[in-house]
Formats: sequence, C-alpha cells, structure tokens
Amino acid sequence: MSDAVRVLVVEDEALIASFVEDALSDVGFEACSVHSGEEAMSTFCDGREGCRVLLTDINLGDGISGWSWRGRSGKSRRAFLWST
Repeated sequence: MSDAVRVLVVEDEALIASFVEDALSDVGFEACSVHSGEEAMSTFCDGREGCRVLLTDINLGDGISGWSWRGRSGKSRRAFLWST
C-alpha cells in the first residue's frame, strides 16, 4: 500500500477529470474520479476508495453541486472547490 494521499476528483467533464488526475499524480498524489455529486457523496462518505481529500468542480450539472461540500469536511478529510 502506498503512503500517497488519495484524492477524489469530482468533475463531470471526463477530459478535465483526466487532466486533474494526471496533474495530481505528477506531484505525488493518488487520484480517482467520479462524475457527479451523488457519486462523490457515496464514494467519499463511505470511505470505500480510501480518499482523504475531495477536489470538486462547483458546477456539476443537475443534482448535487460542488457547493454541497461546504462545511461537510470532517477532521481527517478536506474538501476543495473549483469552477471551470
């Protein structure tokens, strides 16, 4: 098992998600991605991917948006938002 911090990337555009994953990997993180707020909620909250950081686009189309993560990050997990 790697000591790298796992980051969950939430981005509804596959090309951007891939770019962000590659950039994170280049600087030593492990990244996985999901493409909706609903997928992010279940993946990040249940801990099945072992992600400690959530990096999300704010505009995710219909459903849960990136803004939903404001104030939801716990002690051992952090959420970061961006807009494209």
